[in-house]
Amino acid sequence: IAGLASSTRTLFWGSSLMFIIFYVCAVFLTRVFGKDSRYSQNEDLQRRFGTLFQSMFSCFMLLTMEGWPDIAEPVMKEQPAMWIFFVGFIGFTSCACLNLLMAVICDNIMTVARHEERDAAELAEEERCDALEDLRRKLVAFDYKGTGALSFEDFALAVRDSGVVASLRGLRVDSREIGDILELITLDETSDVSIDEFLYCCKHANRCMTARDILSIKYEFIALSRSMYSRFGDLERKLNDGCDVSSSESEDSKVMDTCDGG
Repeated sequence: IAGLASSTRTLFWGSSLMFIIFYVCAVFLTRVFGKDSRYSQNEDLQRRFGTLFQSMFSCFMLLTMEGWPDIAEPVMKEQPAMWIFFVGFIGFTSCACLNLLMAVICDNIMTVARHEERDAAELAEEERCDALEDLRRKLVAFDYKGTGALSFEDFALAVRDSGVVASLRGLRVDSREIGDILELITLDETSDVSIDEFLYCCKHANRCMTARDILSIKYEFIALSRSMYSRFGDLERKLNDGCDVSSSESEDSKVMDTCDGG
């Protein structure tokens, strides 16, 4: 409805243009065939173009292409060159102007629909941000240490709070999914969970399965990176210890060789 309302101006000017074209063509056909004494006895021409109104109605029938051969045939019997007029009229009005008018109306409707969709998305994002801030305030109330992070026990207490549950519902997160989210976050083997990190997961994990999979991959990558870093550190220390032992054995062998030589 909004798209059609926004197309009112286009419809008005398009209809005005079509009326002018109809009027000019109807005057031409009426003067050439309806009022010409040579065709006064031709019933088909008089029925189609005898008056200005009849000529305009015939032009409208040409526009709709309904029975247009019945209109063009009597005319072309008298003046064969009039095929140029009929082809030009049908091509310009039906195939050009009318389709262009419909295209403009459809474009206006699509534009209005995109704007409404964007406004709805912005409103949903604002509501999501408000829900996140509300949830942050409620979770901070359970942060007794003031570290900006909560332990599993603190989260267990928080999810029993009716206000926290209401905020999670506003984010379309089921309180039963909290365990899955905490499991994702704590793959890095930390004892406490950052409130900001938890809110980030609540914001993105419920949008689609793809987002949740990406979060899972992210935290698995973090855990794998730390594990590999730890293992590389152990390997480096072992290599250094091996090099030290080798150096010590080499120095001992040199001392023994010197003593034997002496």
